[in-house]
Formats: sequence, structure tokens, C-alpha cells
Amino acid sequence: VAEAAHTSATIQREMTARLKKALAEGDHNAAADARNALWEGLYTTYKKIYELAAVSNDLAPRIEKRET
Repeated sequence: VAEAAHTSATIQREMTARLKKALAEGDHNAAADARNALWEGLYTTYKKIYELAAVSNDLAPRIEKRET
């Protein structure tokens, strides 16, 4: 998750700059491409968090059973 978040943050910085430039220049195609790249960076992190949640959801009930 940490690696995905780090990569996403790098993409966010790069694509935010490109998005701002494209919007300032009125380049709607470039703006849409940058927006899509921003989302893909975030989506990768969301997928990793979802995977972690699945592991946690699987593990938590087993730990609870041991505590009782």
C-alpha cells in the first residue's frame, strides 16, 4: 500500500502540473488525458487498500475467536 501511495503521489504531482498547463492553454484533450492519469494513479492505491482490507477482514474474526 505504501509503495502504491508513493507512486500515486508522484503521478499526482506530475499530472496536476500537466492538467493546470492544459487548462491554461485551453487544451481540453490534454486536460482530459491528465485527469485520466490522475484517476489511474489513485485507483491503483484504492485497489491495494481493498486487497489489504480483504486480508484484514479474513484475519480479524480468527483473532477474535482466540481472545474469547
